[in-house]
Amino acid sequence: MSLPSSSAPASEATHAGARSVQITAGTSSYEALVGPGASAEIGPAIARSGLKGRPRVIADHNIWGRFGAPIEASLRELGRDVQVLATDGGEERKTLGSVESMYDWLIEAGTDRGDFLVAVGGGVIGDMVGFVAATFLRGIPVVQVPTTLLAQVDSSIGGKTGVDHRLGKNLIGAFHQPSLVVADTRLLESLPQRDYRAGWPEIVKMGMIRDADLFRTLETHAEALLKFEEPDLLGDVIRRSIELKGEVVGSDERESGLRIILNYGHTIGHALEAATGYRHLLHGEAVAIGMRGAGFIARERGLLAPSDFEAQQALLRRFGLADHVDGIAADELLGPLSRDKKARGSTIQWVLANGIGSVTTARDVTADEVQAALHEVGCN
Repeated sequence: MSLPSSSAPASEATHAGARSVQITAGTSSYEALVGPGASAEIGPAIARSGLKGRPRVIADHNIWGRFGAPIEASLRELGRDVQVLATDGGEERKTLGSVESMYDWLIEAGTDRGDFLVAVGGGVIGDMVGFVAATFLRGIPVVQVPTTLLAQVDSSIGGKTGVDHRLGKNLIGAFHQPSLVVADTRLLESLPQRDYRAGWPEIVKMGMIRDADLFRTLETHAEALLKFEEPDLLGDVIRRSIELKGEVVGSDERESGLRIILNYGHTIGHALEAATGYRHLLHGEAVAIGMRGAGFIARERGLLAPSDFEAQQALLRRFGLADHVDGIAADELLGPLSRDKKARGSTIQWVLANGIGSVTTARDVTADEVQAALHEVGCN
């Protein structure tokens, strides 16, 4: 089964075993190469992108040890000096201190403004290396090689980079579009099951906010996708998610309008991550819980039909995701909620579903509604 192709602003091409989607955001346009074995095609993809400098690879050391050889071999076929820094990709390392150590390495490696970075790893590596690229020498290009499902469909697309602060997630960052994204779907089969499952909320989210057909495809094939029984469909679903995010980012690169809809489920989700010190919930797990909270508010307001709310929850459960959290008091989330990046003054802009495939926004969500939603997801 194939998903419908996007009408804007992406176009598709085929390169060996992978297919590419062209993403346009502001003045930037770049290829997202998606499919089995795509990472071994990084050299030709870089040549197509027009990047002329020397690759400076910053990779998750676990990923690089297992899958780095074909990536490095493809890069060396370009005939350029390749330098590699293997580092820790854990969320607790997503700090300005880690960024400074990357600056040190780049300087010691003699990196200049004609060179480019290659980020190999999950969302933490992608966000940090993207931020380094945005700020080192006032900005150099970056190639994203996301190795988790979450990073492939979400953080590698759209140019949002950054690091965490002790008071909130991704509070320090910059917009810096990649020059190329290479998403190798074959690498997903090696992920721990928990990490793989945690990528699906972002795809379910895209179905909820933008594409009912994608949502229905997930309903039909959830178990097969979890078990890698339909690899072609998996590639189609990932490409479609990338296309959909590309459409949104292409119309609102700097998050001044439409891009807010990508925050569906993230208001409560980010607060949960912050309240638990970014250690107990994976990002996708927190977003799944946040989607229940946002869906509850929409249902109670009469925006979202109860049947659509239950369809969202049923689909998340089929991907093995919890829809509640234990051991967190509602009051513990009020501070993180007040620091939400989408807040203006003391008002949070909530993204609320008004049907499968459609959302609206609201700034008039009351404190009582927020408390009720937090109770709905298990916070008392």
